[in-house]
Amino acid sequence: MFKAEVSDERPKAIIIDFGQSAFVKWLKKALKNRDVSVATGRTRPESLAGFDYIFIVDANYQQFERLYPYLNKAYLIFSSKTNDLTKIYKQTVKVKKKFKTVVVLSDFGLDKIVDRVLWFFFSSSSVDFLRIGIDSKGKIKQSFKLDWFRSFIYRFFNRKFLYRLSLFLFVFYNFLIWVSLGLGLYSLKNRFRYISYSYTNSLISFSGSLYNPMRPIYHFFLIGSYSDALLNLAKLSLASYDKVLELKSKTDRFLELFFGVDSSEAELDERYKIYESVLSDIKFIEDNLRLIRSNFWLNIKFMSGVKTQIDEISSSLESLLPVVENLDRILPDKKNKYIVFFANNMELRPGGGFLGSFAIVETKYLGVESLRFYDVYDADGQLKEYVQPPKAIEEYLNQPYWFLRDSNFSPDSLENFEFAKRFLELELGEKDFSGMIVVTVTAIQRLLSAYGDIYLPAYNDKVNAENFYVKTQYYVHKDFFPGSIRKKDFIGDLYNQLIINFEFADKSVLIKELISSLDEKYIVAYFQDEQTQKIFDNLFWSGRMFLPRCFVQIDGNCVPDLVFPVSANLGVNKANYYVKESLKIKVYFEADGRIRKTIDYLIYNTAVETVFLGGNYKNYFRLFLPRGINSEKLYIDGVSSTVDKYLYNSDVLANEYEVIRMYLTVPLNTKKTISLDYYIDKKLQRGRNFYQLVVQKQTGAPNMDLEFEVSSADNITLVNQNFYGVVKNNLVVYNTNLSGDKIFLLEVVKE
Repeated sequence: MFKAEVSDERPKAIIIDFGQSAFVKWLKKALKNRDVSVATGRTRPESLAGFDYIFIVDANYQQFERLYPYLNKAYLIFSSKTNDLTKIYKQTVKVKKKFKTVVVLSDFGLDKIVDRVLWFFFSSSSVDFLRIGIDSKGKIKQSFKLDWFRSFIYRFFNRKFLYRLSLFLFVFYNFLIWVSLGLGLYSLKNRFRYISYSYTNSLISFSGSLYNPMRPIYHFFLIGSYSDALLNLAKLSLASYDKVLELKSKTDRFLELFFGVDSSEAELDERYKIYESVLSDIKFIEDNLRLIRSNFWLNIKFMSGVKTQIDEISSSLESLLPVVENLDRILPDKKNKYIVFFANNMELRPGGGFLGSFAIVETKYLGVESLRFYDVYDADGQLKEYVQPPKAIEEYLNQPYWFLRDSNFSPDSLENFEFAKRFLELELGEKDFSGMIVVTVTAIQRLLSAYGDIYLPAYNDKVNAENFYVKTQYYVHKDFFPGSIRKKDFIGDLYNQLIINFEFADKSVLIKELISSLDEKYIVAYFQDEQTQKIFDNLFWSGRMFLPRCFVQIDGNCVPDLVFPVSANLGVNKANYYVKESLKIKVYFEADGRIRKTIDYLIYNTAVETVFLGGNYKNYFRLFLPRGINSEKLYIDGVSSTVDKYLYNSDVLANEYEVIRMYLTVPLNTKKTISLDYYIDKKLQRGRNFYQLVVQKQTGAPNMDLEFEVSSADNITLVNQNFYGVVKNNLVVYNTNLSGDKIFLLEVVKE
């Protein structure tokens, strides 16, 4: 039951006293002195809406809980003996409601402290907790420090805060996992240019140790496979790079031993051990890269460039590994001797380019025992026996003799090897060669890109990939005369500096350019050893001509076809520096099964004036095709001409090819086109057929644009092909680049 002294105009207060506190009497008196109408009681009235001030005294937690939903603003008073003070205070500070709390520490001197309590309640201070009492000397004592601390603890360390804190720690923990992993992957992507290997290793290891406890959670939310793959990708990449660093160190040491003359038994033993270790490392890296590629199903934008690099490296290792495995056959314990020709493909010849200089290399025990450089004119000057030259050399070069410098007049490396062996025996008395390697100017330029500037002390000059050709021509042709050794000396000095500076070369660039030079036939090699030669044949690195045969056993009729354009610059200049070429091949399958072909070949001499390197392009051009073609039309610059056909006069390749030949002069800044229409001898049969077209690239020839177009009659359907072209109705068009030998295979059905 409440007692009330009510005045409609005065502020209204209610005191709900649960503990019969002595302080209530003084509080009531103080409020009245302030002209406040006061009601008191021990229970909540039906409504608290009419009261301006609500005071709750000595409530326990259950009592406060019953009142709490009806309170938006209240003043709480407790004696020091109240047990639920902490619990109630925590309830008041975790919400946006306005509560202030006072704890009265003494039972005497209440008249002295009541005014200060009311001042605290009614003030605008943000402090919401006060302890107040009278000490033994009768002085008022109060404290806010403990209240501030408790207010902070209660306000922030509540259940909601703990949820947020747990979420923050979870997110931050995972953030550390992926930031450390991301930094590790980024440093791998940039080849450790910005972060050291050891630091990258620490980052990825740290990420892995953090991830392991979280792994079950990731898998529970079905994202574990992604995170596992990414972490595995980082670990495999790091392991591969670690092995690459070891491999670099081993190859540097192997090269030192490789060119060691009069090596000791201990050095020979070390050479073989390093070779076995290098072979093992390459296999390890290849296996790891295969696993890395299998993890690249992840669509990670910033790693897309890495995927391309990984694919390139994997492809290079797949090509290189068989050669490295076979190195002990190429460089066996017995003495082997090889010819290395340096071919200037700016003066293009069928076998790669004009043979200006060469080296004879003797090998033994996985190393080089001797290396001798020769100028080709020095060797040719010692020829005492007449050798009948090919008809084109005799007719168009007006040269009645045949020399080593012109011996690579066949587009097939085996024939050129046989010719070279004959000349070397006649001119220098050298014989018993185990193989031949042809290195073109373009290949040397590419390999130099891994070195930067190379200083040649004998010339006090620097050579690099950009200026190599011009510098070579300058120093070789300066005061040139037949028998001059300038070319031999220049190549020899450059070779010595390349070996000296090998440890500073970018090995990844060097391997990449070596592989691309072999793939694009700027370097070719032929070996007497059948097993080695088979490896190079399979890699298309040998410079051999393809026989017009179907390569694979096919269930159905197979029609083999071949197109092989071959040029020989007989203008005694370096016009190929300026020459660009393109090739267009059209194939039409007629209704009766006959196969009609059109070949358009464009030669463009871009030189605009007679300069040191250029001039009119005098080209002895040959087009090798399968036997049995039925030629209808030949056009040169749109003018109809007769087709001069002859069988290729060779013991090795006799009766295999039919050749269209002509001698063309392409003046400065002029284009010349050759167009040929003909039928293939073999027809499509009813049912399933396969058409195989091989387009061969000449050794040393520049990469050219190639367009392949296939169309057919309505009764012939193209079922499948091994290339991606633009398809429209019965027409397929494929544009590519003849950067190496191309093999096109089409499956067609004839009704």
